[in-house]
Amino acid sequence: MHIRRTDRQTLRQKAITAFGSGIMLAFACLTMMAPALAAEAPRGWIGPWAEGQRSAVRLVAAPQTPDEAARGELSLGLDFRMEPGWKLYWRSPGDAGLPPAIDGASPSIADGQITATQIHWPLPERFTAFETIHTYAYADHVLLPVTAQLAPETASPPGSVTGPVRLKPVRLKPVRLKVDYQVCEALCIPVTADLALDVPAG
Repeated sequence: MHIRRTDRQTLRQKAITAFGSGIMLAFACLTMMAPALAAEAPRGWIGPWAEGQRSAVRLVAAPQTPDEAARGELSLGLDFRMEPGWKLYWRSPGDAGLPPAIDGASPSIADGQITATQIHWPLPERFTAFETIHTYAYADHVLLPVTAQLAPETASPPGSVTGPVRLKPVRLKPVRLKVDYQVCEALCIPVTADLALDVPAG
């Protein structure tokens, strides 16, 4: 069947009109559903920004899975943002710079709530300065995953004194960590950030 140009234009206009109507309907539905979705969203998984020179960082957390609860682990994240042109160093920075580090004297570590932390490092970019200095870093924004080992409660199984120790899920308290990092352009600026996150229990 041959469709003339005028017919094709009419069909295209009808298709565009129908598509636009569908988009508007979907948008209206999402707008009406937004309050309900917001009410159901978990609170406390994203901490406030700690503003530093040329940068900011916040602490985020993922809901604890049953396996993580059994192991006494909590998945956290260090969410960094940098001003344009500034960067944050990788675990092996190269010819210059220092990577971010969680201070062992952080309140949640000092009070025994967190016994160890491990930062996981996404692949970085390679940067060259002055044609001779090569570094590995993150520009603009990066989220560094962190595994926090929580101090678990232990209990002996019923009827056994010498049996294996059973780990119980830990009731989570507010997490307080101190992070040291360098944000760099031509020169580096050291920053210390105090991070806070009220992780919901359960």
